[in-house]
Amino acid sequence: LTGEVEAIEAGRNPYARRIGEYQRPQGRERTPCTVYAPKAAAESTPLPLVIALHGMGGDDSMFVHGYGGGLLCRLADERKFIVVSPLTYKLAGNAAFIDSLIDDIAADYAVDRDRVYVIGHSLGGGVAMYLAQARASTIAAATCIAGAGPVGKKIVPCPTLVIGAELDRIGGPTRVRPFIQAAVADGKPVEYREVKN
Repeated sequence: LTGEVEAIEAGRNPYARRIGEYQRPQGRERTPCTVYAPKAAAESTPLPLVIALHGMGGDDSMFVHGYGGGLLCRLADERKFIVVSPLTYKLAGNAAFIDSLIDDIAADYAVDRDRVYVIGHSLGGGVAMYLAQARASTIAAATCIAGAGPVGKKIVPCPTLVIGAELDRIGGPTRVRPFIQAAVADGKPVEYREVKN
């Protein structure tokens, strides 16, 4: 924090091309966002951006530390993409937040805007499905893990993978599968996979 304040006082952007993990506020409400930028983000080659949305009861650090023990960050290093994980609660029904988030990250890093992806778990899966529809021209693809919502009849989402957890009592297959089967029957670019046990 001291380094960020010093950079701001010196007229420098403390986030521009910053490598590794850090937290930054987003938007007028200063919503917490955890960012993970691999070493490749210091260069000028545009990188994909993955927006990771946690589930209910979680926070913006879940995809960085919790889920898979930091697997998403290890993949970011290996595959060269930037991860940004905002506090999900502020995004439900708020696609404008994602617009400003993408713009702000792209102001600080070289972002390939044709490769912006969203992944969400549980509540985050429902928000990811909402964004796949509300921003189908902005988001290249979405993945919803153990949570999703219906696909509007007159809406074509970006390509979306929904992963259902067989034993999930809240957002399980009996709740989620019918939404996705209806979307597939309508010819929407949505796929459903179920994970057993």
